[in-house]
Amino acid sequence: MIYEVILDEFDIRCEAEIIDLDPRPSTWGSDWDFHGSQELEFQVVSGRRCSLDGKFTNLSTEYLEAVGLLYEEKIEAEIWRQYREQPQELAA
Repeated sequence: MIYEVILDEFDIRCEAEIIDLDPRPSTWGSDWDFHGSQELEFQVVSGRRCSLDGKFTNLSTEYLEAVGLLYEEKIEAEIWRQYREQPQELAA
């Protein structure tokens, strides 16, 4: 699913996949393994940068990769927020 994430001067689009990990009750090494969990994988697919005068510039592939690495934790947090707020039939 595609998510729009706005951070600082960047407006980026991320393709994200939420992966449900099934519970494994026979595993005692981790409560996440025991109860099951979810993982998020994302890739920044497009974006633009807003200059101080309000003009947008499309980001190159290299710049997109750099923004994805620099803002990785914030991007993940925003995607999780949007995922949890959307109706469950869309989230599945």
